[in-house]
Amino acid sequence: MDLRWLEDVLILLEEGNLTRAAQRRDITQPAFSRRIRAFENWLGYEILDRNVNRVTIRDSTRNSEAEIRALILRLNDLRKKMSLADPEQKHLTITAQHSLAISMFTDFISLVNVKFEPITYSLKTENQGECVSMLIRGDADIMLCYEAPDDPKFPFDDTFLSMTWGTDHLVPVVGGSLIPMLDSDGSLPDKIPIITFPKDSFFDRVLSTSNCKNLTRDPTFQVICESAFSAGIREMALNGIGMAWLPLSLITHEIETGKLIDKSNLYGSVPLNISLYGRPENDLVESIVKNLKLLRINLVRVN
Repeated sequence: MDLRWLEDVLILLEEGNLTRAAQRRDITQPAFSRRIRAFENWLGYEILDRNVNRVTIRDSTRNSEAEIRALILRLNDLRKKMSLADPEQKHLTITAQHSLAISMFTDFISLVNVKFEPITYSLKTENQGECVSMLIRGDADIMLCYEAPDDPKFPFDDTFLSMTWGTDHLVPVVGGSLIPMLDSDGSLPDKIPIITFPKDSFFDRVLSTSNCKNLTRDPTFQVICESAFSAGIREMALNGIGMAWLPLSLITHEIETGKLIDKSNLYGSVPLNISLYGRPENDLVESIVKNLKLLRINLVRVN
């Protein structure tokens, strides 16, 4: 049983609606519904009444809200108690957005281990909303995430530790068979295929609220694939499947070697901060953040 399923049920009870609950969890409504189904399969009982015209929450589910909340608290307390039972054991759980887990996590380990080894790690990759939830509920000690300059602040109180780990940009790139199709001035041909992010995902939101050209609504382009998996999008772009927007930190080598061509000159780019947040009650996390701040580390600096 995944603890997230219980939290999904609580949010569903608070919102009373699958769509709004999915938005709070920062996932699509079909994905949220699948998680509710997974919980029902584990429970052996349907918490929703699904008929032809509407989906409603069963009274038995509503009447169990207090018990579900208490169970989540007890499980989190148990996990914390067991993790603190051996003070000599140094272990960190890191949650990170998928692209940062690829581009930044090894650098984080390398720097931390210089001063704090030996430490063991667990890495959990999620979308931004789930990363935030994991840190708040204590499922992770440290979060690495992107933040756009105009994003609302995360729901952390002043006790949470934070620092800017680096800077990045979301840039449009082409590769593979699309490179020879570029005009002499570097412009793209009509009807070029593009790869997009799922609607309301983090990267989709920052693109839609930026000053960049919205290619998904441009009739001269055609959406050939939608994916939230940035590493997979990188491979598709490298193989000429379509033009894609990707974090520069994820494709620096490919751009330097000419395997991908940056088209920011035509379509702009989106600046992103790479932020690090840590839970306040963890002495190891506090020491790590203080040391990283002293070093004034910026691993990805885009001018």
